[in-house]
Amino acid sequence: MPATPVIPPVPVPASPLPPEVYTFGTADASRADTLGPAQLGFKAWNLLRMAELGLPVPPGLVLGTAWCQAAAAARTPAVWREALARLEQASGLRFGDARQPLLVSVRSGAPVSMPGMMQTLLDIGLCETTLPGFLRQTGHPRLVWDAYRRLVATYGETVARLDGELFEAELRTLAGHRDERDLDFSELRTLTRRYLALYREHAGQPFPQDPQVQLAGAIEAVFASWQSPQAQAYRAMHGIDATVGTAVTVQQMVFGNAGGVSGAGVGFTRDPTSGEPVPWVDFLLHAQGEDVVSGRRRAHGHPCPPRSSSTRTCRRCCWSPATRCVSAVSTTTCAA
Repeated sequence: MPATPVIPPVPVPASPLPPEVYTFGTADASRADTLGPAQLGFKAWNLLRMAELGLPVPPGLVLGTAWCQAAAAARTPAVWREALARLEQASGLRFGDARQPLLVSVRSGAPVSMPGMMQTLLDIGLCETTLPGFLRQTGHPRLVWDAYRRLVATYGETVARLDGELFEAELRTLAGHRDERDLDFSELRTLTRRYLALYREHAGQPFPQDPQVQLAGAIEAVFASWQSPQAQAYRAMHGIDATVGTAVTVQQMVFGNAGGVSGAGVGFTRDPTSGEPVPWVDFLLHAQGEDVVSGRRRAHGHPCPPRSSSTRTCRRCCWSPATRCVSAVSTTTCAA
């Protein structure tokens, strides 16, 4: 009797994305040649272009600049639900999943350069439910507790509008004269618990343990930062039209605080001190991106090593898909 032929399942087509919502590094990703910085912001547009070149860019989704002018009530999870599903498929992880959690960064990105004027949140999706799964994924308890305490502090300051000095003072109390990078996982665990208590006390409610609530709060805070006093002052100083708005990029996290040679920083095509046209990286080992960009931590500038026949890229500037570690997370091209 002939064997019954196996009929492969028919793939279910992805639902269309809402207007002004885009993805990169995913199936059915948006196309850079049909878009530009006006819709995506320069950050996301360049990420899309790099992904199309085959560079190892972590996948992400973008809420375009048009959403910056929309009413806050219109920016609901339904807007990014399908794009987030595509991000989950591309990463092989699930946002809010207890065993294989997807953590994301939420960043601003205007069509014009406005360095340091708007907000960024990292490690979104980490909570008491996803923390054990993140530990299983990485096998790195120090990374886990460092990421969690960073999330509580930055979310408290950016979304709940708490005074950041509350968390900095608690860090100084525990660390004393030591660098925070010298704290071990048990000390970071203690610090996280203190941060959670501070959040509850000063925000009047517990830190949100629902990753979807975290994501919605982070997206809204980044959009709102377009109208922050410093952003308005910067636009007035540089003659930037307020109606151009900012996009918001939600991207799979990579971790510069994972030990080893991981780190975070900013890359330039010129030495910022001399103007010499050579690659130069301002970075900090065992750190996350905002440590350098925010100016709260002292980074260390280094010229990139010259290329040789055996070294095609600067190792400090590469993301490893296997370890999800990164060194330089941002690049800046300086005018001649």
